[in-house]
This record gives sequence, structure tokens and C-alpha cells, in this order.
Amino acid sequence: MKKVLAVAIVGVCLLLATGSNAQLIRFGVKGGLNFSNIKSFEDVSSVSSIKSFTGWHAGIFLGVKFVVVAVQADVVYSVEGVRFEDINNPGQFLDLENSYINIPLVAKFFILPPILNLQAGIQYGILTQSLIDGKENYEFDTGTLITIKDEFKSGGTSVVLGLGVEFSKLILDFRYNLGVSDLSATSLTVEKLKSGVFQLSAGFRFK
Repeated sequence: MKKVLAVAIVGVCLLLATGSNAQLIRFGVKGGLNFSNIKSFEDVSSVSSIKSFTGWHAGIFLGVKFVVVAVQADVVYSVEGVRFEDINNPGQFLDLENSYINIPLVAKFFILPPILNLQAGIQYGILTQSLIDGKENYEFDTGTLITIKDEFKSGGTSVVLGLGVEFSKLILDFRYNLGVSDLSATSLTVEKLKSGVFQLSAGFRFK
């Protein structure tokens, strides 16, 4: 149902853009860095220390602008996760990498037209891959090898808050994606896993 909803949101944005004056349509490409973490991962996995993980994202955007307000939908491939201490080798750190196809829908409010805008919206992410240091399996407990992706739900919802700067066709976005849904797929997990991702993006608008 959530996947259908995400697709529907993008469809609505496309219809808005198609039905508007061609001068209002905005589309282009974007990419940048992710600085992410997963709340409660330390408690659930029993690791002794966790750190922020640095990943990346890249994709396309499409939207429509009405004077000082714009609506924009993105389709972005994003690598997020957390850095944690290897319980089997204390002092060494491993990277948990969750790859998503994220579909955010945001409203942009231009407080200093046409340069500066505030952003708010919602995002649904579809999990495509989970790795620990490039491997699909990890032994958290001695003799128990788990498939990383099986420990996470197929998708999750986030609230998007941000700030944008536009210089003609060059766009800079500073967003924080606050996870509001539990990422854990196991019923044995007491603590909920929720993501937090700070994104720095640079984009180029073709129109």
C-alpha cells in the first residue's frame, strides 16, 4: 500500500506539472552526500559504539512553481546507514549500508524570491539492498549468520525539512530526513529503529 501511495504522489506531481503553464515546469538532476545514523541500533545489535555513516545519493527531480511556492517530487537512489564497532573485533568499525529508492514530495516556500526557500514534506523509501562492509551476511552472535536485508522492513517513511538556495539553474539543498517508521523487521526487537539523514545536494535545473 505504501509503495502504491508513493507512486501516486509522484503521479499527482506529474499531472500538476503537465497541466500548468510550460514556464512553470521545473526538472533536472541532483546528487550529493548523506550523513546518517540509526537511532537505537546500538541497543538492538548489542554493539558497544556507533558513529555517523557517510553515504551518497543521486537522482532526478520534477516540480512546478507558482510565484513564491513550488511543489517538487524527486526519485533518488540513496545509500544510508550507520558505522558501528565490530563485536567480533573490538576497536574495528564496520559500515552498515542500506540502499533505498527514495521518493520525497516537498513544498518549497520562497522567503527571499527567487533565491532562498524553506522546504517541508514527506518521503517514502524502498529498500533495495543491505550490506555490512560490502557483504550481505554478518555474524552478530557466534555461529549465527544473518542476512542483513532480512532484518529491515522493505520501506520506511520520513518527514523532510530543509533549506534551499537557487542561483539561476544551479540548486543547492540542505535537508534533514527524520524517520518516523520503525525500520526493524524482527518482532523480537523491543527498541524501534529510526533513521536520521542529513543531506547536502547540488542540482542542475534544465528548465
